[in-house]
Amino acid sequence: MHNDTRKKITDFLFIGTPWQDLTIYDLVIILGNDYYKENALTIKKLLDNEKITNTTKIIITGNKGTINENIRETEAEIIFKHLLELGLDLDCILEKNATNIKENLLYVKDIIKDFTNYQKILIIGKSFIGRRVLMTLDNLNYPLEKINFYGLEVNIKKDNWYTIQESKKRIMEELIRIANYTLKGDLKMEENI
Repeated sequence: MHNDTRKKITDFLFIGTPWQDLTIYDLVIILGNDYYKENALTIKKLLDNEKITNTTKIIITGNKGTINENIRETEAEIIFKHLLELGLDLDCILEKNATNIKENLLYVKDIIKDFTNYQKILIIGKSFIGRRVLMTLDNLNYPLEKINFYGLEVNIKKDNWYTIQESKKRIMEELIRIANYTLKGDLKMEENI
């Protein structure tokens, strides 16, 4: 893949807020994914670095997804168990029905109803879905000015996704998802995201 094309794809998809630029959050939303332990460790790191407190509301959202049908518990339940294993007793709400990003964010919106009570919101998910998350947030009329997205890099990383065939495949599938959801009307293209 040509370096310029690779950079453009990387810059388009991997748009999360770097760790050093994170602030203090009163609401954290974890989008269901199979980085179970990494999600919990990120919450611990946020707490240890005083970016959240014991009173920060945390919503963990996720059913089994479409690729995890063989697991018995939901992604939300598994991530929550990892938080408990780390000794974290936090104000968590588990949303256990969502199977994709749109549902994650729709169901969270049903839980929260009014975002005016929150100053800063952090959304955590896989790093390469950042663009789709922000486009979905925009389409669902979330208060984008209050939101940061923090991307977890485990298997697919910003600096080497193009060197591993499976990672390259997942990145190309993400581009296709964005195109398909945009054509379907689930995402909108705006200048501000």
